[in-house]
Amino acid sequence: MFHFFQTGSYQDRAGTLFGPFSPIYGYGALLMTLALNRFYKKSVVLIFVFSALIGGVFEFLVSLFMQIAFGVSSWDYSGTWLSIDGRTNGIHILMWGLLGLIWIKLLLPRIVWLINRIPWNWRYTVTALATVLILIDGTMTLMALDFWYERSSGKTPTTPVEIFFDDHFGDDYMKNRFQTMTIHPDDAVFRK
Repeated sequence: MFHFFQTGSYQDRAGTLFGPFSPIYGYGALLMTLALNRFYKKSVVLIFVFSALIGGVFEFLVSLFMQIAFGVSSWDYSGTWLSIDGRTNGIHILMWGLLGLIWIKLLLPRIVWLINRIPWNWRYTVTALATVLILIDGTMTLMALDFWYERSSGKTPTTPVEIFFDDHFGDDYMKNRFQTMTIHPDDAVFRK
């Protein structure tokens, strides 16, 4: 939504092969929940500042890890306000603060209240099903990214799994699905 209001064009920001999921925001919410859930009655300023710090540092570290480990650049904020090595910037740090504030003060208490009204057997069933689906999606996403990296490095698919991913999640599909992501095999320190 931010990108649409900023540029007037739609850009798919999904982080997995299937569904509208964005692991960076999901894990960011998880980190904020673990770090700040007991502070939901505290000052709005305190929650905003800690959410901004948690989100900004997390975004920076994820970007750094992805580049070093896989040669992947999922976003580049170079040349923007308070850019920190292009990995995060002032606008996104403020957005993390706002998202964390909304999450901790407004949404999380209501979600917990709602979850507590669901019978235990339903909670376990839905949680188990959602966990399995997210794990499959996450695993297939990592495999598709790995094979995209391999193709970008000049490797031809040879195994049945590589051929499957090449047929179903080839370069064109990956570029369209992960519109802000680029792969630079020379940047991958761990893969050389």
